Parts: sequence; C-alpha cells; structure tokens
Amino acid sequence: MLTEAKIPKRLLKKRSLLAKVPVSNALLYGWMDKSSPYYDPTFPKPIRLAGGRSVFWIEEEIDQWLEISISQRDDDDHGPDKQDHTFQKTASKVQGTPKNHPQNQGVSHHV
Repeated sequence: MLTEAKIPKRLLKKRSLLAKVPVSNALLYGWMDKSSPYYDPTFPKPIRLAGGRSVFWIEEEIDQWLEISISQRDDDDHGPDKQDHTFQKTASKVQGTPKNHPQNQGVSHHV
C-alpha cells in the first residue's frame, strides 16, 4: 500500500519558470551552479521525471522562493536609521571623470 504523499499542484518547464521569474538563461543556470558567482543555494532545484530528459521546477517551491526574496528585500529596505548612498556613489563617479568629460561640463574643478 502506498502512503499518501502531497503531490505538487503544478510542474513548471523552463519557459513557464522564466515567465514567472523573467531572467536570462545564464542567470537562471548561474543560480544553480555552485561555481558561479551568482550561485543561490536557496533557489529551488529542478526535478527530472523517471526516464525523461526534461527538467521541471515545482511551482510551489518557486512561489515560496519569491516570497522569501520579497520579505528579505522588505527587511533590507531603507529605514530611518539607514542611509541611501546612491547619491554619494554617483557624485564620486562624476568627480572622478576627466575634466573634458560631458558629465563635467559646467562643473568647476578647483584644487
């Protein structure tokens, strides 16, 4: 007698996965490749059905991964005690460009 197991509601082929998580093939496989600088150990691993060559992702696992990513983003959002350093980075890039660069037209470079 087989024990009753929870069967995933939906399996996603790569095309369906990429419709849900619109990234490049390279980034998708980078998330799964331990030697990649983009490796994400939390990204759901695909499954291969017996005898088949196709791989599938379990939609529920992808949805959970997205929810976790969103909650981490929300936890990392700028609060009143965090500073936004975007302007400082942009300003330093402009200051570090040559004087004749179009970004610096009209900017005085006094030493």
